[in-house]
Amino acid sequence: MNSGMNKVLFLLLFAIFVSTNGLFAQDKPKIIITGERMTGKETDEQKIRGFAGDVVITHLNVRITCDSAVHFMERNEAELIGNVVITQDTLTIKTERGFYYGNTRRAYASTPVELDDKKVFLKAETGEYLFNDTKARFLRNVRLYDSSGTMTATELIYFRNTQTAYASGGVKLWDKTSSLDADSLVHNRVTLVTRAYRNVVVVDSNSIVLADSLIYDQTNRTTDAWSNVQIKNFEENTLVLGEHVQDFRAEKHTIVEGSPFVMQIDTAGNTVDTLLLRAVKLESFTAKDSVKMIAYDSVVIIKGDFASKNSYTEYTQNPEAIYTHKQASDKIPPVLWFEKSQLSGDTVNLFIKEKKAERVLIKKNSLIISKNGEFRYDQVSGKDVVMSFDEGKLKQTNIYDNVLSFYYVYDEGEPNGLIRSSSNSAIITFDSNKVEDVRLYGDPVSEYYPENLVKGSEKKFFLPTYVDYGKAPVKEEYFSEFLNKIREVEHPFYAGKTKQ
Repeated sequence: MNSGMNKVLFLLLFAIFVSTNGLFAQDKPKIIITGERMTGKETDEQKIRGFAGDVVITHLNVRITCDSAVHFMERNEAELIGNVVITQDTLTIKTERGFYYGNTRRAYASTPVELDDKKVFLKAETGEYLFNDTKARFLRNVRLYDSSGTMTATELIYFRNTQTAYASGGVKLWDKTSSLDADSLVHNRVTLVTRAYRNVVVVDSNSIVLADSLIYDQTNRTTDAWSNVQIKNFEENTLVLGEHVQDFRAEKHTIVEGSPFVMQIDTAGNTVDTLLLRAVKLESFTAKDSVKMIAYDSVVIIKGDFASKNSYTEYTQNPEAIYTHKQASDKIPPVLWFEKSQLSGDTVNLFIKEKKAERVLIKKNSLIISKNGEFRYDQVSGKDVVMSFDEGKLKQTNIYDNVLSFYYVYDEGEPNGLIRSSSNSAIITFDSNKVEDVRLYGDPVSEYYPENLVKGSEKKFFLPTYVDYGKAPVKEEYFSEFLNKIREVEHPFYAGKTKQ
């Protein structure tokens, strides 16, 4: 028998073997391969066929084309070589080399791979697709494109049915207006909800957000951020710190919890004006031309020469004002410190114009204490108080209803007793923050106590409502604490803006 006849006989026997093998095969469907040329061999371990030239592989609804292929028959697998294109419905996968595993319906790319699902486009150095699970797993230099933006990562798992992407390793998600960086994230294209974890950085045209974890709902325009949250608003030059931040973008409403800390720096004009605010909870409302903040519980606010402690504060940007109110459960009223004076009452409001105090309004149970020497305190009490300022300097104080006062007097700088006064109302005028004139109205009564009766007995001369609420919050201390909490970040989207 000649060699040509031997070759024909081998191919016939091979074909018979393949046919009969299919009759006794498992339930799992076999892959089918065709090509211009075919070779075959049988070893002790496996049966192998080689295909070359316009190779086509079909398996259920999966179709594969490539330059050449190696068919591992008993394993129901094929090695794919050269211009590999895998298709299923609208799904297309392209690579140069890979494998297709028929029993598990898994395609693996060992060389740079592309996945095109019409609405989603993926690229990576290697990857695999599990047709049974409609699941893709891509590794190294992963890049995903869709209508919502671009994502890069070290590893990405994509579930086609749910259109959900799980990314990890230096993840970055961005579009034309914003970007998100994180160690890992989960993004759903249907719900447009993104969950980011660890070292989260979100940047848009107006702000940068740092957090340990974050949920962003693109449809409802809401953001939830947890743990070590830091928000920098470039437009308002405001930095907010807290443990939990909820931002409702559509309503222009933000809630900050977990010891929120706010710093706002106004650099307009020739002076720098700083607002420091600390509380247990903070809410912010943004209007067209103004911002309103409401602080709750253990509130400390420092603005210019003023400092306050209270349980409830409202701050408005335009017109600029600070409103503090005593709550029903409060044992201590709002307290405001200005220079050497302590001001308290059920309501203490500060109105600011062009970065300088314009007016202070104290309503109900008003008390003003001013240090006027060692152990000596000028004191005024009444129902309501209005303090007027000119260029930040105190010019006049009006006290209304049941006015009581102790005022220490000096003669050429030497102490000279004190005056106790009472009236229905009083007007005190100032020059360079020093008393210039005192006028009493409505049943005025004044008593003079000479220095020999006063010296050494200063503690006897306190109003019935006298309370010393201690030292004012020190700006430098709170500023230092705030700076120690700040996390710096360099981001190419807004290089250097975080340090402003």
